[in-house]
Amino acid sequence: MRGHQLSVDYYLVDRSERPFLTLWWLFGNYGLSLWRPLLWLLLSFAVFMNLLLCFGSVPGIEPMAVASDVPAGSVADGWRNVLFGDDMRAQFSRAVVGATESIFSPVNVFSTRKLVVPKEAWVAVVQFFYSYLCLGLIFLFGFSIRRRFKV
Repeated sequence: MRGHQLSVDYYLVDRSERPFLTLWWLFGNYGLSLWRPLLWLLLSFAVFMNLLLCFGSVPGIEPMAVASDVPAGSVADGWRNVLFGDDMRAQFSRAVVGATESIFSPVNVFSTRKLVVPKEAWVAVVQFFYSYLCLGLIFLFGFSIRRRFKV
């Protein structure tokens, strides 16, 4: 009932509120859909990962020094070593880590210690907006969970 009320209110509200109601409907169906924010999140993840894969990225960290008695390629190397290199595996790893990093740490776009840095400046601008879009989608998912279980 609330969703129908908000869809009718869309035509009755001021013009300044319409864009917000439109975005709320588009990304979350007025808080009634559990899956719509998650699907938008997965879609934006795939798009940004492809941007990083197509236009390139570089590691934002230095390679970790490995102790001399530890064989190369072992667990002691750390997972960050997959970010280094120019082969397809390293590029794909950087794309996945860069897209995931923006979801779980949206404030990281301002940090100088990012794990993955896009090569192109316009991709970095897209990363800024992508980070906050993901944060909003996570909040919309949380609101729909809250509404669903009446918490």
